[in-house]
Parts: sequence; C-alpha cells; structure tokens
Amino acid sequence: QSAEGNPELALERARALAISGELLLGLGNPSAAVPELETAVAGFAALRKNEPKNAEHLLNLAFSTQSLAVAQNEQGLRAKSIETAQESHLHFLDIARRNPDSPQATRSLAQNKLFLARLLHESGRSAEGGIPLDGARKLYERLASKTQATGDDIADVARIDSIEAEIEVILGNPDEAIQLHIRSVDDLLPLTSKEPDNLGYQFQLARSYGALSDLVAENGDTEAAAEANTQSIGILADLAVRAPEDIDYQAALAERFQAAASLERDAGEQEVALGSQEKAVELLASIVKKHPNDHTRRRSLAWAQSRRADLLTEAKKVKESTLAATEAVNEMQHILTHDLDPERNNAKRSAHRRDLARLYEKLARNWSAQKNSEGATRCFEKAVEHWDTLARNGSANDKEVTEGLAAAKAELEKLQGS
Repeated sequence: QSAEGNPELALERARALAISGELLLGLGNPSAAVPELETAVAGFAALRKNEPKNAEHLLNLAFSTQSLAVAQNEQGLRAKSIETAQESHLHFLDIARRNPDSPQATRSLAQNKLFLARLLHESGRSAEGGIPLDGARKLYERLASKTQATGDDIADVARIDSIEAEIEVILGNPDEAIQLHIRSVDDLLPLTSKEPDNLGYQFQLARSYGALSDLVAENGDTEAAAEANTQSIGILADLAVRAPEDIDYQAALAERFQAAASLERDAGEQEVALGSQEKAVELLASIVKKHPNDHTRRRSLAWAQSRRADLLTEAKKVKESTLAATEAVNEMQHILTHDLDPERNNAKRSAHRRDLARLYEKLARNWSAQKNSEGATRCFEKAVEHWDTLARNGSANDKEVTEGLAAAKAELEKLQGS
C-alpha cells in the first residue's frame, strides 16, 4: 500500500527506514546507511510540513538528520556531513525553545552542539567550532546548576575539555591544553570509580590519559608522560580483555604501546622500546587478520611495522629490520590495491600512494645497509614510479610530491651510477 496520502503509513515507513539506517551504521556500513537515512529524513520533513505543530515529527526529524550527518561523516563526506549537522542543529534548537524546562531537550541540544563542534574541528574549522562548543558547555552547566546532570553529561563536559585542548594546541598554547586534559581526567576519574562497568567512561579516561601523556612528552616532562601513558595502557589492556570483540580498544592500546616505545627509546631503553613496538604490531596484525577490509587499521599496521624496522636498525638487526620494512610495504600495497570505494577514495588513494612511496624509500635504505644494490635500486624505482604517478594525477604543484620525486630520482641515479 502506498504511503502517499496516508500519514500513519508514511510515519511507519520513515521510522522503518530510520531504524534500518541506524542498524546499517552500527554494522559499519555507512554507504548503505546514507540512502536509507536520506529517505527517512525526507519522509519526516514531509510529515512535519503537513503537521508543523506535531512535536513527534520534529523530534524524529532532528534525530534522523543527526544520524544522517554521522553516516555521511563515516562515509568520508565531511563537508556534506557538516551541512546536515547544521540542519539538525536548527531542529534541536527548535525543540529546546518549545521545551525550555525539559532537561532532555537541553541535553539533546548540548549533545548536538558537541557533535557539530567536533565535525568542524576535525575539518580544520576550529575557530568556527568554538561557538557550538562554548554553547554546549553552557547548556551542561545549566543542567548541573539544577542538579540534573547525569554521568553522560559529565563525560560530555570532559569531552569538551579534550576538544578545547586540541584547539589550544593548534593555537600554540600547550600549557593551557595540558590543564584542560588534566581537568578532563579529574572529571572522569570519579565517574569510572562510581560506574566501573561503564566501558565507555573507562575508554574516554584512557584516551584522556593518552592525550595528556603526548602533550606532556612534547613539553619535555618524560617521567610524567610515561606515568600518564602507563595509566592509559592499564585501562585499555583491561578493556581489551573485558570486551575482546571491540577492536577500538585494541587499536587504542596499540597506539599507546607505540607511544611507550617512543618514550623508552628516548630514555635509551632500546630493547624495552622494541618490545613495546612489537606488542603494538601484534595487536594491529590481529585486528587486520580478523577485519581484512579495515584499511584504517591496516595503514596503522604498515606504519607500526615501519617504526619497528627503525628500532631494529638501531639495534643493528638489519635483516630483521628489512623483513619488517618489507611487511610495511606489503600492507600499504594491499590498501592501494583494494581500497576502491569510488565515492570517497580519490584523496585517500593519493595519501596511500604517498605512504607507499615513503615506505619503498625506507625499504631501499634497508637494502643499501645490507649492501644489496639490486634490492635498493628496485625499491627506489618503485618510489619514483609512485611519486611520478602522483605528479601526473594532479599533484605536480604539490611541494611534497615534487621534492619526493626529485629526491627519489637522485637516489636512484646515484645507485645506477655506482
């Protein structure tokens, strides 16, 4: 039966599409979720146009529009996602104005402002994102003043601190950023103690400790950095055991092991650093084995192998280093070959090709260290091939590409002339 002219059937159809879109998004398939959610949004918008005073239609429209923005963002359609998020923001503002005494309406608006701020920040529009971020903080303060703040509200305030810290780093204010991360940790510690089974709070605390560690390390306080990183590793290791199916915990743990390796290397503990880096590689390799199409984690694995190769070189283990560097090249080549989503991957494939050119150069130097000029020549030829492809595909005026191509050609000519 057609939904046209039948509001009840139209509502049910829009709801079903919204639920379907949410499920597809939850299953990690944003490309399939987007058309479902677009149709749901159109359905809810038509219903609201016919019944502008119907609060349910406005609520459905606001949440489905926000979900669409999430799906578009995960699909890589960042600019479109921001436009959709701004549309959802207008709907949530309307809901809050109609329900000024509703804590849930206030909370939903605050969460939407935080989401919009994060999108703008990640798109390099941090100054613009500061406006909804400040608005979200004020709304959460209003809830707290009325003793209506929940644990999730406190966690969101900690999230705001983390985003503001990232903005302060961009603005060149690391000390202010460190204080914001400390405040985020201080807000989250009581939450994790009060609700130890809330893995989301635990994960957020681990990420805050990690961000704090990275900043403190850049400020030169390696002891405090190592302490914060150890706290992060402890939490993430526990999460990886409690929820082994959640690869985000394992990936974050791998990231912190790599941070540990960097700190340990700088402290002169080469073998300890190598052990930490190998733990990171093992975690990422396990993720990629279970999720072969997760190219984000495969890229992380490639660079983790590359950093492992560097540590092995420093430890005078040249053959092992060359094997690790070869693994790095193989992983990145796999991505370039298989990551073919036509809707979003032109820019990504360019980035993958740059990565691959750099990794071939590193592998060439490994072969050179083993006095294997044939292997080094072959790898520099590959590097030149990838830089040249980038130049011919529209990056001829890109400084990184032109310099990379010139340097790789010079190395190749030097090898061929020797």
